[in-house]
Amino acid sequence: MRAVFFASYIAGGVNAPPDELLWASSAYALVLLFIAQLVAILTFRIFAIEEFTYGYRLKNIVWQLTISFATASMIIIEQHRLALHQSRLAESVNPYNSIYQNTLANRDDQPVGRAAGQFPRVARRLPFSNRRHDMRRPVRRVAKTDRLKVGSSMLSKLTNWLGTRRRERALRDYAIDDSLWQATLAGLPFLTHLEAPDLARLRELTSLFLAQKEFSTAHELELTDAMTVGIAAQACLPVLNLSLDLYRGWVGVIVYPGEFVIRKTVEDEDGVVHEIEHDASGEAWEGGPVVLSWEDAQMTDGSDAYNVVIHEFAHKIDMLNGEADGHPPLMRRWHAPLDAQAWADVFDHAYDHFCAKVDAVPERRWTRFERESLIDPYAADHPSEFFAVCSEALFVKPQAFEAEYPELYRLLARYYRQDPARVGLTFTPV
Repeated sequence: MRAVFFASYIAGGVNAPPDELLWASSAYALVLLFIAQLVAILTFRIFAIEEFTYGYRLKNIVWQLTISFATASMIIIEQHRLALHQSRLAESVNPYNSIYQNTLANRDDQPVGRAAGQFPRVARRLPFSNRRHDMRRPVRRVAKTDRLKVGSSMLSKLTNWLGTRRRERALRDYAIDDSLWQATLAGLPFLTHLEAPDLARLRELTSLFLAQKEFSTAHELELTDAMTVGIAAQACLPVLNLSLDLYRGWVGVIVYPGEFVIRKTVEDEDGVVHEIEHDASGEAWEGGPVVLSWEDAQMTDGSDAYNVVIHEFAHKIDMLNGEADGHPPLMRRWHAPLDAQAWADVFDHAYDHFCAKVDAVPERRWTRFERESLIDPYAADHPSEFFAVCSEALFVKPQAFEAEYPELYRLLARYYRQDPARVGLTFTPV
């Protein structure tokens, strides 16, 4: 705590206003009050002599380490700030700086020395001496900027260090056994297009996913490692070249043995509200868990473009910027120059065309159309379903999807930054 207090004092500068120091001292005293209260509570407890001796020694060790860390932190922060400040000052105020020379030239043009009839050398000294007051303001501004940069740089380094340590711990604690990983890949034939480095990254991403999410089951279904790894690997495929950050904001994955019942409230065209029930193999809740049927999650032989895991996690990506509408969030670092208008031009046109195609199917041919269509007719229900179903087709049946919907394939391939059909698409590295 003392290290934090004195580091804040140094970052604020030794000339910090008294009111700022008062507030910092008050906060420090308040924290000490809570600590003192806990110490007082423990003071009047009766400990065994062995426990007291051990605790007292441990307290001394922690105290000495704290003092050492506080002292070292103060020295490092002050030296780094001073070095950066001096470097920037030397760069700004020197005869070789064009801005500095122009400022001096402007001061020379003023009638301070020439009106007094001084020689040019003496006249040049006068504006320079008059600049001492003018120089203090930018110098103080540079010093303040340096302090902010030092604090920001140290915070960024600390955040990166903590993130790296957290990642390493997750990869270690949730490491996937070689035999289990090979069995998982054998059950997911649509992953064969991935090269060895991509499979290695998918394995790491699967471990990180398992560390971030919580799996649970319903109806007394036994949760196994094969189940969690299989679902996690399929969920990580869409974000393999993006980031697990697209799955932020929720933690639960609920697995049912088979299909489950969903109850929904819908409003028809006349404004009448209905309570409906229907069976489902998957459901993604905005801000909530993903619910999956384990029976359907195992249908991964590639005989059709069906994959409930990819479908529901595509919904999760779509929900990241609000209600699912078939227009997922576009990130500049991954998707530029693709923007919302370019997405709408291709996606909305493809959706309207598919809906017209479904509406044109006569009832007597519906069963055959439903069986032979690459894209499930269910995709015509809503643009969000069209996006999720097309995402299934992109990863499970990429060649057929590219052949039948080339523009839509390229749009989704650019979004997910993957080219599973290997048509020669390239993506800007990030």
